[in-house]
Amino acid sequence: VTRSSTSRPTRRLTLLRGPIWPDPNADQGHHRFCYGIYPHAGSWQTAQTPHHSYALRHPLRAMFFPQSSQSPQSSQSLQSPSSDVSFKSNSLSNIPLAHEATLLDVSGDHFILSAVKQSETSAHHWVVRGYECHGESGEIQIGGILCQSTQSSATATNAIAPTTILEAIVEPTQMKPTQVESAQQPSNNQHCHKFSLRPWGICSWEITG
Repeated sequence: VTRSSTSRPTRRLTLLRGPIWPDPNADQGHHRFCYGIYPHAGSWQTAQTPHHSYALRHPLRAMFFPQSSQSPQSSQSLQSPSSDVSFKSNSLSNIPLAHEATLLDVSGDHFILSAVKQSETSAHHWVVRGYECHGESGEIQIGGILCQSTQSSATATNAIAPTTILEAIVEPTQMKPTQVESAQQPSNNQHCHKFSLRPWGICSWEITG
């Protein structure tokens, strides 16, 4: 959306977008659009416009899953250390889950998490993918249950490293994975890894258990 060149309070909205330009077929057929009016102070980066646009197009959906009816032989039971709740999972490598936990925590206002998927090479590996959305270099931290090792050591973490999926490898910072205390969950340690970001860079990481 851009301002009009005239003095009148008019805005111009470009709706057609494609991978090539000019596209002689862009205005053919039926098109559906979703857009919102979002007044804000400062720049679009400080106003977190990309995050609001994702919230508009893909709103958060809460889902409740009843207790699994699978037999103990078909799934692994995960007993919470701080409650009587048991969780069943086939793919989280016997990680003890608390009653409330964060599966994946990505900190960074200029990073958009676009995909989390199970690796095609191992059921216990996970691929995390996203991109830098402000055109700025910086750092992000990746943590959560998926980054927590099943070893008994309190500081043990799963390995996480950049991987190549049709883009150049993003080098991690020289800082080692650090242990961070969660203010909401003082009894649970979140094991975080720091990585650097290139402006507009597309990044992929693989978490190995």
